[in-house]
Amino acid sequence: MTRFVMSIEDSVRLVIESAAIARGGEVFITKMPVIRIKDLAGVMINELAPEYGYDPASIEIK
Repeated sequence: MTRFVMSIEDSVRLVIESAAIARGGEVFITKMPVIRIKDLAGVMINELAPEYGYDPASIEIK
């Protein structure tokens, strides 16, 4: 599964840039960063598990 990820700052910049180039009636289709849920889970496990006393290698992603 893929999810779109964007910070508040990126969202605001996107809206402001779109408003600046708009002439009226356009539909903007923008490119947003994406991440697969499995990849996000892996990164979170590797970063957070040691802080809570767990070995990242022992945590399974289903």
